[in-house]
Amino acid sequence: MLSPKKSPLPFFAAPCGEMSIDALQLITEQIGADVKILVHALGQREGKCTDTLKSLYAAFGQGLAIVGGLMNAAAPINRIPSELLTTIFALSPRTQSPGFGQIQVPFWPFKPLWVDDLHRLPKVCRYWRELALATPTLWSTIVTVPPPDHWKRERGDYCFRRSVYLPYDCSLDLTVHFDPRQNCEPSQDSAQKMIKFMLTNSRRTRQLHALDIASSIGDPLSFLQSFDAHALEHCTFWWKTGLRVEPPRELSSKPGHLLFFSNGGARLRSLCLVDVLVLPENEFPMLTLLEIGFIRRRAANMLWEMEDLFDFLAGCPNLEELYLHDIPDTDRHASSRRQPGSSITVSLPRLQYLAFTYRYPNDKKPKYNVDDSADPIDFLLSRISIPPSCHMYLGSPAMEIDADRVLASVCRHVPGKDAVSHMFLRPSNDVSSPIQLVFRHGSLRLHIPKDSSWVLQPATASHFAYHDFFRAFPHLFTTTAEVRIHYNHDYVMTPRDAPFPVPAAVFPQVTALSVIRDTNRAHSPDESRTTLRAGLAHLVQPPCKPLPRRSRSGNVTNATARPGLSGRSPYPLLDTLWTSVESTDEVGELETALTARSAAGLPIRRLVVTLRHYPLGDSAARDGDIARLRAIGAGVEEVVVMDGEASSELREVDWLAGLPERYDLPSSIHRDWPAVWGR
Repeated sequence: MLSPKKSPLPFFAAPCGEMSIDALQLITEQIGADVKILVHALGQREGKCTDTLKSLYAAFGQGLAIVGGLMNAAAPINRIPSELLTTIFALSPRTQSPGFGQIQVPFWPFKPLWVDDLHRLPKVCRYWRELALATPTLWSTIVTVPPPDHWKRERGDYCFRRSVYLPYDCSLDLTVHFDPRQNCEPSQDSAQKMIKFMLTNSRRTRQLHALDIASSIGDPLSFLQSFDAHALEHCTFWWKTGLRVEPPRELSSKPGHLLFFSNGGARLRSLCLVDVLVLPENEFPMLTLLEIGFIRRRAANMLWEMEDLFDFLAGCPNLEELYLHDIPDTDRHASSRRQPGSSITVSLPRLQYLAFTYRYPNDKKPKYNVDDSADPIDFLLSRISIPPSCHMYLGSPAMEIDADRVLASVCRHVPGKDAVSHMFLRPSNDVSSPIQLVFRHGSLRLHIPKDSSWVLQPATASHFAYHDFFRAFPHLFTTTAEVRIHYNHDYVMTPRDAPFPVPAAVFPQVTALSVIRDTNRAHSPDESRTTLRAGLAHLVQPPCKPLPRRSRSGNVTNATARPGLSGRSPYPLLDTLWTSVESTDEVGELETALTARSAAGLPIRRLVVTLRHYPLGDSAARDGDIARLRAIGAGVEEVVVMDGEASSELREVDWLAGLPERYDLPSSIHRDWPAVWGR
């Protein structure tokens, strides 16, 4: 025991050979307690973050010093109780290999998956390895990473990596990452060790993420069936893309299904399946997140169809997030194993997010007649029942399905889609332009495709069917209160002989308008700048003559002006304008536009401006423009000036979601839109 009359030497100076086992245990407990307190403070943001991180570095450095002392201790390490030894090792961070003039720097908890392995103790590595593998309580995270080339001769020894002492919960449950990387496959002995470890410790595995299992696990289907999922909460299975695995003749009583896990998976909360041949036959009552998808647009030996998916979803009634990516669309009439009239409708009353994209087999249009049946999006929505509050992202291959058809399916099958309160649009010169519609409850994200039959300026711009889209659903936009527009080229805002992409008269109730440029001059400094003038032009000009309407067959028909689409001032109720300024000259352009609108009897009361063009140290120009903006007049009663980086890209849909609190904007314009997801 430590003598109360004599303080121990500092951790970095005290050789472990001079310590008793009790003294070593006492010091270890002190370090562990300090680390827990510091980590809790970091999580609760108590005190200065920098000071807390420095203290963490110091605390872990003490643990490292203890382990370093053990390496040089006179007493054999195997005399130390295994529980104490594993605790000491858990306190040791990964270190950088010391180079010329470098010192060892602790990494954890900043890169937890890269904490170095047990072989830092070379004199006792055999004992330590046996102890570690026989003491599962040491491992909180197990990761397999292929060794560097100069370690290839020791592949078997470097199968395991470990991350310990999780920041907020020092749980004994396991998190396992099995990820043999491409072109660097582990030896058969190494892989078998890991498979054995996973199966042996399956009952206490809380997370299992197995990638490329078709090539790294000899019999992946048998592995799935034999894994005990007693404690499993989060799981990922990923077949290798394009690898053909011969499935057994009889998978289960249900074609296209397989009974996963030997213990059901009753606690499973999230499941990600990529390139899977079969779907689980299990019911997962606690599952809240499900992701199923295919990468590189392949589906090797896929044995399930959409009806099997609906069967699986029926056993997951508490789903809150459902993401289905690149699901192959097949001839449902020819391939279905169902008897007519046996279809079910799946109720998902708690679903908050739904993303669905599909593709045609081999990325080619199918030989069967697509018009004979509902498109996959309509088919999916007709077979699942979701609440009005669900946020949806729906997409089709190569944008073959018109956006108005997708919206029509949503309005037909999802309740509460009778009015759009907010709209976001990003007109683009790409193959499609994203749009988000926010309803009173829930939202919809989709893409408006480019119409190749309209070429306004060769090699410059093509017409997008914005007006067809808006005119098809006039009742949805009559009560829209806010419109946000992000653009990256002038010509998508002011195309030749065409009105602004958003016909202002379609939105008679808009009170807040955001016109923002998605520019990144840091990447393309010589590219022609997108101007503010292009975005503001439609605020003071009446809508142009209506465009010819495109028929379903692609032919151009002459359209007459509809009532309310011409001859009216744009946005008569507009109260708030949000925009960005990137030069001093643009302050004058903004002032000119606001003055013209005020002269027409339509002043804007609140102006929110982001300044994004001032280099560091140019405070005089910045202060001058701020003063000019605050005194802009033109009927503006309130001006809010915000800072922005000139090189930043404001591409997020909710780019202003966090700004109202920062700049103390009025609650009337505090909009908390859904975060970016599913793109």
